[in-house]
Amino acid sequence: TPSAWATVAHQPQRKNQSLSSILRTVGQRGVTPKSDDNYLFGCNKTPYWLNAINAFSLDFGGRVTLPSNKNFQLIMGDQTDDVALQFGKVAESADVEIFTLDVSWPLSPLQAFGVCL
Repeated sequence: TPSAWATVAHQPQRKNQSLSSILRTVGQRGVTPKSDDNYLFGCNKTPYWLNAINAFSLDFGGRVTLPSNKNFQLIMGDQTDDVALQFGKVAESADVEIFTLDVSWPLSPLQAFGVCL
């Protein structure tokens, strides 16, 4: 038996188990997809309007210091308070922009890097 930490390849046995089929079905019903043992579904955390700056904002807990259209937080499923991934700008100069990436379970660092690319 595989251990709880073993990587298991998901191979759909029926057409309705494929990722495209699941996303198509969810889109037609107009509901948010739910994660299960085979798939993880995430979405951007909804920003709130901040009157002080007349813009939408997210609380990055002090980790992101500069505004950018690339800043985002990813939440998994219905867990609106638990951020699984956050990405944002921390510094910039004439030559380079520097971003920070924070990741937590259920994502691996490799998965988080792929999402941010």
